Amino acid sequence: MGTVTESLSKAFGAFKDNWIVYIVAGLLVMVINLVLSWLLVFAGVFTIFGISDLSAASLTNLDLDAVSSTFEVTFNHLANGDIQAVGVMALLGALGVFLIGLLVMIPLTYGMYYMAIKGTRNEKVEIRDLFYAFSSGREYIRSITYAVLWAVILIIIGIVAALCFMLNYWVGLIVGILLYILVSVFWFFTLYIYIMTPSEGIVYAIKRSFNNAKSNLVSTVITVILVAILTSIPLLSIILEPYAYIYAAYVLKDIDPTLVDSSGHHN
Repeated sequence: MGTVTESLSKAFGAFKDNWIVYIVAGLLVMVINLVLSWLLVFAGVFTIFGISDLSAASLTNLDLDAVSSTFEVTFNHLANGDIQAVGVMALLGALGVFLIGLLVMIPLTYGMYYMAIKGTRNEKVEIRDLFYAFSSGREYIRSITYAVLWAVILIIIGIVAALCFMLNYWVGLIVGILLYILVSVFWFFTLYIYIMTPSEGIVYAIKRSFNNAKSNLVSTVITVILVAILTSIPLLSIILEPYAYIYAAYVLKDIDPTLVDSSGHHN
């Protein structure tokens, strides 16, 4: 527990020194996510149903009549059981959400982690650090690589759980939850290590994360639980999320003192 309590205390100090920047960064991520999601919804509705009332001018001028008409036509399609249109909308919507998450939101999360790591070095954290993944093509590709690999792992877990569902509902549910928890614990430090070791690849980060979690299982499990709680509280997560990331970075540096933090240096 010493590692956990000490890291919580250190994280508070690091967060306090740059609290305005961390909160603004959290708000920016939330706003960007909302704006992109909003645009995706309107683009999907406009594309699938071919609604001429919804135009760029309508959105720009906040023409509520046009927006209302758009949703009215959309709901009519749904009410009339236009399964083909609904299916296409769902497919394109899912694809759009995936692409937004992959190309924009994941790199921003990458930047949030970098800000947390930078905070543990007692350095001044800046808003531009949020866009760390966009600072070079190499870092952007690294952030996408991480996201794709994590998505593949989640898909594999989903497939295994689905196969178990065929045998029994409860078996599938339990297997899916246990696999997700198990992978989350041993994967937990991967992104931190990946960012801190720019000269190494994702496989190196995964292996080191696994070894750290295996050798410090209790501290890692407690950290995973605390981070999950802190980042899931509505509204307060804007403040608590960056604090949670800083705390986890301190835990990693405490349980793996030989890990050299070279983040911020593009090799």
